[in-house]
Amino acid sequence: MLDIPGCRFKLLSSAISLLLLGPSTLVSGFSYKKNVKFDYCWNQTVSFFNTTDYSDKRQFFVWDRTHSYRLNLSHPLLTLSGCESTCGDGYELWEWDDTLLRITMWILPAIVLLVHFNFAPLGVANIFAVITHIVGDPLDTLWSMMTRQEVNRRLYECARKYSDGSDGSEPKHIATIWSAYDELGWKDASSHFAETLEHRDPNTPSQIRHNRPEQNIFHRGLTILNARMGGPRGYENLPTEGRRPTSAELYYIQLASHRLASNRSESQLTTWFAIIGLLGGLFAAFIRTYMKRLNNQTGHTIAIVALFFILIPIVKISGNIGCFSSTSIAVDIIQELHRNLKVLNPEGPQLFPALRFDPTFGWDYASEEGQAVEMQENRDSDVPTREFRNLESWPDMASWAGMNNSWRPCKQILVKDFCSTSDLSSGFLFFLSFFFIMCAYIPALVLSYRTPTVGFSCRSMAWTLVLIAWLTSAAADQILKRTIPSARSLWSWTIIKDSFFAIFFSLIIIAAQLGLFNNCWCRTGVLGLRGNAYADIGPQSRRDWLAGWPLWVATPLSFFLLILALILTLGRVGGNARTLLYRSEKDRQSGLLKLTQNRVDLENARELPRLLPGSLQPLDPIAGE
Repeated sequence: MLDIPGCRFKLLSSAISLLLLGPSTLVSGFSYKKNVKFDYCWNQTVSFFNTTDYSDKRQFFVWDRTHSYRLNLSHPLLTLSGCESTCGDGYELWEWDDTLLRITMWILPAIVLLVHFNFAPLGVANIFAVITHIVGDPLDTLWSMMTRQEVNRRLYECARKYSDGSDGSEPKHIATIWSAYDELGWKDASSHFAETLEHRDPNTPSQIRHNRPEQNIFHRGLTILNARMGGPRGYENLPTEGRRPTSAELYYIQLASHRLASNRSESQLTTWFAIIGLLGGLFAAFIRTYMKRLNNQTGHTIAIVALFFILIPIVKISGNIGCFSSTSIAVDIIQELHRNLKVLNPEGPQLFPALRFDPTFGWDYASEEGQAVEMQENRDSDVPTREFRNLESWPDMASWAGMNNSWRPCKQILVKDFCSTSDLSSGFLFFLSFFFIMCAYIPALVLSYRTPTVGFSCRSMAWTLVLIAWLTSAAADQILKRTIPSARSLWSWTIIKDSFFAIFFSLIIIAAQLGLFNNCWCRTGVLGLRGNAYADIGPQSRRDWLAGWPLWVATPLSFFLLILALILTLGRVGGNARTLLYRSEKDRQSGLLKLTQNRVDLENARELPRLLPGSLQPLDPIAGE
C-alpha cells in the first residue's frame, strides 16, 4: 500500500532541497521511516568497498586542488545517493539507553536550571506561562529583567539625594519603596516623591505663590520665567539640602523597607548550584567522549549543551532580582506606609502616591501623562474601600501588571540619574540581551559546523532556525504592542505567540536527541557542500579524535566563561542597588535592632506617638556600629 505520510514528507523534502540548493545539487530521496543502521551498513557493506574503483558512483573521492593525488586513503566515503542506496534513505534513532543517557546528562541539568528561575507566587498556570515566555522569547525576557535591574540601580542613586546615611542604609530604604512600586504596575514613585518635597519647600516658586497671593503681575511673570528657565521639573534640579523627609517619615520608610525585604524570596546560592550543574553536564559530555571514544558526531551533542547557555543569564538575573513571597504582601505594606505617613502629615501632599489598581490599564506607562501631586487625599471614609479593592484586585492582575520580572512590554526608563555617568540606556540593554543570545548560538553553530562532514548541515541549520525563531518572536512583540493597548490582552497574546516558538524549539531539541537528524542527507552536509557532499560513516580515526578535543573543549568553555564574566560585571554596576530587596539574615536582624532604637529615640523626642505609657530610656548604641 502507498505510504501517504512518508510520500508527502519525501516530496516536501525534495521540494525544499530544490528551492534551497538549486539544480546543481543532488536531491535527497529521504523517507520519513526508520530503515538505517549505519554501524551495520559499515561493517557489512561499505568497509568492503574498493577504494581504488573510481567508477563506483556510490563512493566519493577527495582529491587535492590539482587533482594529482587522493586525500582519503583510509576508508571509503559515500556520496548522498550512495549512502541512501547502500544504507537506507530514512533515519536511524539512537539506542534507547543512549537516548536516556543524553536526556539525563544534558537535558535534565538544563531543566533543573530553568526551574530555579525566581517565579512569582501566582500559581502553576503563571509558572507555565513564564516558562513559555522564557523559551519562546529569551531576548525579550533578558531585556525586561535587565531593564528592571537598571531601574533599581537608578532608584538607589536618586535616593541618595534625600538621605545622608553614611552606610548607605537610608538611601536603600527609600529606593526599596520605589522599587516595590515598580513591581506594582511599573509606577515611578520617585518623581512623585521629588515633587512632594518640592511642594513642601517654602522657597519654591509654587509655594511662594500660594503663601503670597498679593504678588503683582511682574513678580508672577518672573516666577513663571524662573520655572521655565530652570529646566525640567524633578529631582535632578533639587538642592542637596532642605528637601528631605523628616526623621519620623524616615522611620516609617525604614519599617516598610524592612518588611518588604523580609517578605522577599531569592535564590542566588541555589542558582549558582544549578549553573554548576549545567557545567557538570558539559564536563560529563567530555568524559563520555573520552571514555567511549564515540563517533565523529560527538560535537553535535556538546552543541546542544551550549545552546542551553541562554538559560544562565536569565536564571542568574532572576535570582538577583528575586520576588515577593506572597502576591499581596507588597500591596499591604505600601498601603500601611501610606496610612502612617498620612497620620504625620494629614493635610499636606504625601511622599508616595496612593495605590489605585485599574484592571483595564495600558502597558505603555511612558505615554501616560504624569499626574500632579495630590495636595489633598480623598475623604478618609474612601480610603478603606480603596485599599480593600486594591488587595482584592491585585492577585488577578499581578501576572501582567509588573510582578513577573520576565515581562515588561514598555522598556523606557523614566528614572533619570543625572548624578551618574553609568546609566544604561534601553538600546544598550537590548544589545546586551542580543549578545547573550549570540553567546548561546555561536558555540552551538561552530561545534556543529566543524563536526564531520564539515559544513553547514542539518544541525547547523536547526540552531540557525532557533536563532531566527527567537529574533522573530522578539519582532512579533513590537507588532503586538502596536495593535494592543491593554496590558492584560497583550500578556495573553504574547503567551499564545511564545507557545508556538517554544514548541518549535522543543521539537528541534527532541529531534536531535532522538536521532531524526541521523540520516544520510544530514550526515553528508548536502545543505552546504551541495555537489561535494559526502558521508563518513566509518569509525573515528585517532587523528580526528585528538584533533577534535581543542574545539570541543575551548569553544563551549570560552563562551560559558564569557557569559559569567558579563553577568558579574553587570552585577557590580550600582553597588548597593543589587540588594534593595535582598538582604541577608544578618542584615535583617541588624536592621530590626536599628528600627527599635530609632523608634525609642523618636518617641522620646515626641516625634512619634508613644505606644507604651511611662518614660523610656534611650537604648545603648548597637554593638559594632
